Amino acid sequence: MLRVRWWVAMAATLAVLAVGSRPTDAQFNYHHFLYLPTISRMPQGAPPAPTLSALRLQWNQIQLSWNAVPGAKAYRLWQSANPSMAGAVTIYAGGQTEYIVTLPVGNSYFTVQAANDFGAQTSNIVGVPVIAPTPVPVPTATPVPPPNYCSAIPGTSYSSLSINGSPTDRPAEFHPDLNLIVRSYEITTAPLRLVDYGGASDSHAPQLPALFLDGRTPAFVGAYRVYDWNWATNSRGPLLSTWPVTLLGMATTPGEIIRAPDSGYDIGQGYEALVLYASETRLTLKYTREDNVVQGYTVHLENVCPEPSLLALYRQLNSQGRGRLPALRGGQALGRANGGEIRAAVRDSGTFMDPRSRKDWWIGRLTNLERLLRLPFAP
Repeated sequence: MLRVRWWVAMAATLAVLAVGSRPTDAQFNYHHFLYLPTISRMPQGAPPAPTLSALRLQWNQIQLSWNAVPGAKAYRLWQSANPSMAGAVTIYAGGQTEYIVTLPVGNSYFTVQAANDFGAQTSNIVGVPVIAPTPVPVPTATPVPPPNYCSAIPGTSYSSLSINGSPTDRPAEFHPDLNLIVRSYEITTAPLRLVDYGGASDSHAPQLPALFLDGRTPAFVGAYRVYDWNWATNSRGPLLSTWPVTLLGMATTPGEIIRAPDSGYDIGQGYEALVLYASETRLTLKYTREDNVVQGYTVHLENVCPEPSLLALYRQLNSQGRGRLPALRGGQALGRANGGEIRAAVRDSGTFMDPRSRKDWWIGRLTNLERLLRLPFAP
């Protein structure tokens, strides 16, 4: 009897639920409830169109991002130089919702598609202008030396040579390969002496004793490490670690004449190096005729005041587009020490080397201490 009454109650419950009326207490006097799940199905088709936006991270580095849309299995990001997206190319395809791109100077346009197995929908078009490079923040420069350290060098004159290839791709003042202070450097505790490395040497490499009129092996008074450069983000990287020293400090008398290091190269008309960069406190010399450091030797000189007419010639040629640059002969006077220490860095095909290496930049040289240690013993 009880089982029959339960089915009756259940039937009544279902009847009430079917017509949508509110059940009475009599209908639920056995407190039995039946819950029926509601099942909904989304219509199949392409996902909605995402919305694309752009955020400038660097002067030429842009972060593109878009919202995740329901039903999308992948996104495809397109780039074009035309606002109509004509000739667009895919620069990203995958499941992420942001992408960072480095752009050339000019206007670039972007759109993103959300896609699945049934189709794709395209976002709005975003245009990004890149007008000109933004100067990299420069650390506090060495104070401009007193005028007596920058006086003219009697009997010295300068000429120029045409460069091979194209001029540098950005203003030299802000170029981390031409103006060393853009990278900057930090002092280190490496030994202040010549060091001996294995391997071959180049008899044509620039020789640092020629910096000085007396051709001396100077006292080493400072060791430094130069910062690396991240070209992808156009920003300073960590300190270079291939060699323990990448910039060497050498003792000088303030105002003494500094010369171009001798090498075995002739880049034309008897000249050995071009001046790729010059300012009141530094120079960069290149032992080929290209306006870059990609191939050949480069020498950076810090705390050196260029001879006034050499600095004026460099600024004139730089302002005229750098089709020609000042040229120096080996051993030619180029400026004066503006204090008690000048600093030199040497690069081989762009790579900073250890300027203490005896076999490379100080061939056959001894320090004063080594010379004393080699003297015969006298009782």
